Amino acid sequence: MEPGGEQRKNLEREWRISRGLSDIVSIDVRKELGVDRIKIEEFTPFVEGDPQIKSLFERVIAACLRYAEKFDRFWTFRNPELLESLDQQERRTVLGDSDEMRHFADNATRATLSAFARNIRHKDPEFADRIETILNDSDRTKATVTFLDLARQYQNQQERKNQAA
Repeated sequence: MEPGGEQRKNLEREWRISRGLSDIVSIDVRKELGVDRIKIEEFTPFVEGDPQIKSLFERVIAACLRYAEKFDRFWTFRNPELLESLDQQERRTVLGDSDEMRHFADNATRATLSAFARNIRHKDPEFADRIETILNDSDRTKATVTFLDLARQYQNQQERKNQAA
């Protein structure tokens, strides 16, 4: 296997994307953001029936995939021996790409959740306020994890309402 081939294979496994709302789209940012995994399918209940939100998620996912090649180069050279074999310029390029990906992942997540809060405000202002509060938290890892918890709570709340109706 070529140098870094195993890392590339693992990365490709993490960047799974298919068409349709029920498909799983996982962005593994464990090393980058300190979060186990952001799963876009967690947001599926919010996206269903709202073409604007669906379009927003599709754009963010497409943008993330455009960065996959740079992210791939970073993971390929994560191996210290491989990193050591690079010249100074190559090393700067690889490490720069990883920083760019980290900032991009954080910004894309925040922008997406912020837009979601704006879109849901007319339906559920209290939940939108909670999302905004979380997004204003300076600890981005906590903000992401807490949002996923909130998303599950909201989904459960909606399911209970539907069952009661």
